Amino acid sequence: MKKRKLKRLLRKHIQAVSQHLESFSTTREEDQLHQLRVQIKKLKSLLILFTSNGQNNNLLKIFKPIKRIFHHAGTIRDADIHRQVADKFGIKNSTFHKQQAEMMFDQATRFIEAGPGYIKEISKVGRKLDTELKSVKVRDITAFYRSELDAVVLVLAKREFNEDMHECRKKVKNLLYNQKLFSKSLGTKFELNIPYLNRVQEALGQWHDSILVRDLFSNQLPGEQKAIDQLNLQIDNQEKAITRITANFWKKVRAENLFKNRGLSYFVWR
Repeated sequence: MKKRKLKRLLRKHIQAVSQHLESFSTTREEDQLHQLRVQIKKLKSLLILFTSNGQNNNLLKIFKPIKRIFHHAGTIRDADIHRQVADKFGIKNSTFHKQQAEMMFDQATRFIEAGPGYIKEISKVGRKLDTELKSVKVRDITAFYRSELDAVVLVLAKREFNEDMHECRKKVKNLLYNQKLFSKSLGTKFELNIPYLNRVQEALGQWHDSILVRDLFSNQLPGEQKAIDQLNLQIDNQEKAITRITANFWKKVRAENLFKNRGLSYFVWR
């Protein structure tokens, strides 16, 4: 693809990150914080694609200041989610609720105070990325999709519910976030089963969230054994659901003529 098109896409992502940060700083709306984190994930996925050709190795290093902003925003969102989950499981521990509420307010206040500096940092990162970006060819993009899908298949085939499964979800989201770019780069319809990939990543995300909450409760609320037992049962059911959903992954995710352009097939499928 032409570099100017890639730069235009990159600038669009940077602008979206800044807009949601400014909006949250003004409104403190939870959705704006969520959208900020989603936009940063989309930006990172784009950079991962760009670096896959070996010609843009500096991009993720340049991205690091925005990654720190992402993690700061995460401390606010995590505290809010912890309170919601505690309510869901009927946990009445006032100390825990107060602790999470205070953490949420304190981190949100710090985040907003840091906002002007964060905006400058985002702009600075955007300029550096724009300067450093090198061309990405269509074959680089298709090779990226093949590599990511192959990695997903290997993890799902093992059926081991560990951190690799969480990394698998990240790879699926990389494919989803970049699928419009992929489709445009080929100049033809992108025949990947997007709704199915969304179901897979949602199932993996819910499972991983349950693991994190179970571990949080085990560490901070060991007396809430009923809630912990419920979470363990929920995790077990989620793992069984993931096994069902991801069975015959290749058959469900692809079309017979996937990744064809100008009469040439890019991939040889199993």
